[in-house]
Formats: sequence, structure tokens, C-alpha cells
Amino acid sequence: MAVISVRIPNRRAPLPRKPRGRALGQRESSRQRSPARRSQRLLLACAALGVLLATLAHLFLRHPLTIAMTDALPATWVKSAAINTQHTLDQTQLRPSQASGTRIEALTTRFAALAAPASGALPYRLIFRRGGLSGPLTYSLPDGSIVVTDELLATLPDDTQVLALLCHELGHLHHRHMLQVSIEDQVFTLALASLLGLEKVVVQGLETGILNAEMGDTPHYEADRFAQHMLAQNGLSPRTLHAALETLARQASTTRAQSPLLRAPSAELFQSRIRYLPQRKG
Repeated sequence: MAVISVRIPNRRAPLPRKPRGRALGQRESSRQRSPARRSQRLLLACAALGVLLATLAHLFLRHPLTIAMTDALPATWVKSAAINTQHTLDQTQLRPSQASGTRIEALTTRFAALAAPASGALPYRLIFRRGGLSGPLTYSLPDGSIVVTDELLATLPDDTQVLALLCHELGHLHHRHMLQVSIEDQVFTLALASLLGLEKVVVQGLETGILNAEMGDTPHYEADRFAQHMLAQNGLSPRTLHAALETLARQASTTRAQSPLLRAPSAELFQSRIRYLPQRKG
């Protein structure tokens, strides 16, 4: 008779273990990856913090720093940037004026005789150029230059209306709009270069900013109010500015100049300025 042996497993017996070498290897690999993961997370956190700080600086510090830079920049640096800008435009997009010398002299004399509404005379100089395809245009530079194109003189045969636009440009100079616009988009870079005394870097930055300057509506509104005040103070009708803007709105050019500085305002902007101006009598 055959005897069959049956072995009952012991429930308390430990379960089979995995080889220790493999477990140790996994632990060591995990330990090696942990510092790398921590470094990656730290870098991501620093990057996120940097973006947050840059956004906050852009929102809350850019404008006050722009105003501070506008007041603090040496006048010689600003003048160099303006001269370089005009030289660049003369070499690439503008030409010598072909307007009547008699008319230019008469405009210059009449404008010089006007009293500015603010205390003291604002430093300026009139420059006349032929603007090519840029349309009726006048603009001002931070050094006090006011540039008038032949196209503007042809569009406005009434010299009193031209004087109204020159008062508008004097308003831009009074509020230092062009300098602020040229600084604002690169204010942090220019501030650092200014602190380090890097004159060449600042001058080149300002020149680039001026060439690419695009003013919003508010600076134009401020300059228009200045012009109306100046016209009234000198016995000229503030309505002269309305008439000039209405003519320019009808003659606005759709051709886009290479430099934003030489792009004549659109008809929509002229209409907006007309609506914004108070209908002053006189």
C-alpha cells in the first residue's frame, strides 16, 4: 500500500523576498533623481517669481520711472538723440523744403511773436522739410525742434491754421510727450544704462524710441488744449484749430511711412481730436 505524503504550508511563513541588490539599486537611483527634481522645481519657481516681479514692475513702476527719467536725463544726451534722429530722417526719408522762402519767413516771424501760455518762453526752432509720401505732417523732437513739411503748407494755405498746429506742437514740447514716449517702452534698460553712465547706449536707445514713437490720443488732447489756450491768449480764435483739423481729416493720407514718427495721423484721430475739443467761441 502506497503512502502519499501531503505537506500543508505554514501560514506564518514569510513571503518570498525580492533580491536585495535590485531594491538597493532602485533606492539609490531614486535618491540620485531627487536632487535633480528639486533643482528643476526651484528653477521653475524662480522663473515664475521673476515673471511675476517683471509684470508688477511693468504695471506699477514703468510710468513713475518714465517720469523720473524724463526729468533726470542730461539735456545734452537728449539733444544728441534728437539731432541724430533728424539726421537719420534727412538721409533716408525727408528732403530739403521747396516751400516759398517768403512764406517760411512770415510763418517763423508770426510764430515767434506769439506768447506761450506757460510762464517763460519755451525753447524751440522751426525746421522745414519736404516729406515725400508721408502726407501733411508736423512733428516735434525733444530738443525743441518743430518740423513742418511742404505737404502741410500745401494742404493749409491759411497761415493762421498752420500757426494753430505749431501751437499744438509747442504743447507737445511743453508736456515733454515725445521724450516720455521714447523712454517708456525701454525705461528699465535706459534707467540701468543711465545709472552706469553709458551715454552712448542711452542716446542710441532714445533715438530708436523717437523713430518708433507712436503717441496715444491723450497726448494729442493735451497738446490741443495747450494750443487753444495759446491762440486765445494771443487774440486768435481757438476755432482756428478746429478748422485746421477738419481740413487735415479730409486730406489724411493712407500711405504709411517707414518710420512711425513720419506717419501722418489718421482721419479717425483727427475726428477724435475735433470731438474732444471744447467748442470755444471766438
